[in-house]
Amino acid sequence: PRSTPARPGAMPVRAAPHKEPGVQAIDHEASLPQAGEALKLLQDLKRDWDPILRAREFVVKRLAEMCCCGRDGRWSHAVGGYCMPAGDGKTSRQISLRLRQPRSHTLEPYDSLMKTMAHEIAHIVHGKHSAKFYALIDELLNQQATFKDTGRVLDAQGFPVEGGRALSAEAHNPSLGDARARAL
Repeated sequence: PRSTPARPGAMPVRAAPHKEPGVQAIDHEASLPQAGEALKLLQDLKRDWDPILRAREFVVKRLAEMCCCGRDGRWSHAVGGYCMPAGDGKTSRQISLRLRQPRSHTLEPYDSLMKTMAHEIAHIVHGKHSAKFYALIDELLNQQATFKDTGRVLDAQGFPVEGGRALSAEAHNPSLGDARARAL
């Protein structure tokens, strides 16, 4: 970052580093069963939430898997995730999500993780569970559904996901026979 003195003889002031909106890093529990599937869940959450985070200029520095056993070794059913907001109303130092059921380590359903992610994103703006907090969760979920329905969310190959299904090159450019059949 460039530095410029505020006035002659003053100490230089460093420009703040540019923060790219969206999820900047992903971390999962590699030692647990189904680690690859857990990583894919986090990558899919990043893919599905990045358009909303970018549109709102929100930064999530780290999206991490939270161990389902809890810090003290006890099984935790109550906590689905947590957010460590930076305090600027736009940045989270970390969002951690419990991707697995305690004891069995069975992965949580994706729809449940999407709702938990919306809850934690809302904590970037609102620290407490207030009416404004819950209104923001609803707004985020509605915005995410709209983005997905209109193809603003892309799959791993860069094709739009519309209505919850990925559009492949074949679906985007169907044969003349397929196009006729769909039109009828």
